[in-house]
Amino acid sequence: MKLRYYQADAVKATMKFFQRDKGKHGIIALPTGSGKSLVIAEIIRLVQLRWKAKVLVISHVQEILSQNKEEIEKHTGLKVGVNSSSIGTREITDVMVAGIQSIYRNPEAFEDFNLVIIDEVHRVSMEANTMYSRFLKQIGRHVVVGLTATPFRLGDGYIYGPGKMFDKLIYDCTSSDSFNKLVEEGYLCNLTAKRTKMEMDVSGIKLQAGDYNEKQLADKFDRTAITNAAVKEILAAGANRKAWLIFAIDISHAEHIAEVLLQNGIPTAPVHSKMGDYGFDREKVINDFKSGKYRCVINVNVLTTGFNHPGIDLIAVLRPTQSPVLHVQILGRGSRVSPGKDNCLVLDFAGNVSRLGAINDVLVKVKGKSEGGGEPVMKACPKCDLLVYPAIKICPECSHEFKFEHHLQSADVVKVIEDGKDHWIEVDRVTYTKHSNYGSPSSVKVSYHYGNKSISEYVCVEHAGFAKHKADHWIKYRGGKPCASADELIGIVDSLSIPSEILIQKRGSYFVIKDSAFIIKEPI
Repeated sequence: MKLRYYQADAVKATMKFFQRDKGKHGIIALPTGSGKSLVIAEIIRLVQLRWKAKVLVISHVQEILSQNKEEIEKHTGLKVGVNSSSIGTREITDVMVAGIQSIYRNPEAFEDFNLVIIDEVHRVSMEANTMYSRFLKQIGRHVVVGLTATPFRLGDGYIYGPGKMFDKLIYDCTSSDSFNKLVEEGYLCNLTAKRTKMEMDVSGIKLQAGDYNEKQLADKFDRTAITNAAVKEILAAGANRKAWLIFAIDISHAEHIAEVLLQNGIPTAPVHSKMGDYGFDREKVINDFKSGKYRCVINVNVLTTGFNHPGIDLIAVLRPTQSPVLHVQILGRGSRVSPGKDNCLVLDFAGNVSRLGAINDVLVKVKGKSEGGGEPVMKACPKCDLLVYPAIKICPECSHEFKFEHHLQSADVVKVIEDGKDHWIEVDRVTYTKHSNYGSPSSVKVSYHYGNKSISEYVCVEHAGFAKHKADHWIKYRGGKPCASADELIGIVDSLSIPSEILIQKRGSYFVIKDSAFIIKEPI
């Protein structure tokens, strides 16, 4: 199978990583639905061809193991062994997939493997006594590559960089610009998030291990009036949509939502860890959903990571969260393309999009930094309820013109700043992307977004001379310490101050960022 260009780029970057960064661990970040299994298969094909390497692919989800086995065998022609108690086989072969639950007590059997690939690596905890950490420590020094759509964890921030299990980000296609490009090119489906009339107010809900207390959520929101109001909106919005996926708080909540949908004639099934007790087979229910027998399934902590149904065109979220991983994984269920599917509608009853941002620009929090509270990341269009970034001037769906005040009140920003003079513009958000060219040192592309436009600059931390001096000054100016590599800088961006405004000037066809202004907080 021919790889898409970004899949080929990810593989190429990984092969360079094997040669240049021997003994280190790296992350490949690819959006949900972009084809991680094929990237894994091609990496295995190449390391087998060049070095006859023994490769172990690990995951914690049975569905992912089966998907990877099928893709690797189809793409490489190799026989892939399976070591998983849930699947019922305990093979050990030169190329194999395995459930971490099945192998972590037997690390000595894998001491001669050369490469360990972890799929959905965001599930790997930094704690020392977990299954993954114990297994990796006991098998000795191996090259470890992790793949995920979410290279961060709740409370820990990004999972690569100084002091983390993974040394660097090998390749990233999850940034705002890269994600949008994949949507424009038809590789991913557009997600349209809308504010709902019924909104779940989480004020008063305590945080437990960084996320909302599940029992308190259920006590507050698993109520007949709330469920009826939500289902009424889902029925109206989903009238012309074929496959609905709803996220509930707990099993009882899911059962109650299912009852109301069934009463309204919608073929529905809840999917959760206890469904076998009610006589339901999870795999059969999922297959029936994919075939169209069920129009809706209601998920409780099951159908996030690893669940693949491209036809999903409506997601209703009734499970509030502070977790950026869970948030992105939920939205990712609708990002796959399918014939006849123009977009996936997200009904955000839980306020997660407003709280954490869009799938391609999620707010990643670290313990002790902005824990809970704060202003919403997104705002809703008063005319059509589309959720957009605060600095958007015109709604992309209904063309409503937002009214708000800033330094450039009435004129279009681009027209004003093209006069060659210095201008301060207000910054909506900042994104960071590693930038690499073959044979040249890597840098970090810093994009300052205002509305639906952006201006970028490059921080050349791996260069020499004046470029390095300028990069060190840039980092210090934002409260950080000089970095030796682009990966190290990416790993500390959460701790850097974000400018509220930037001073720019147009020079020829380019914009130069001359200065940055930061909000100075008064001491409490």
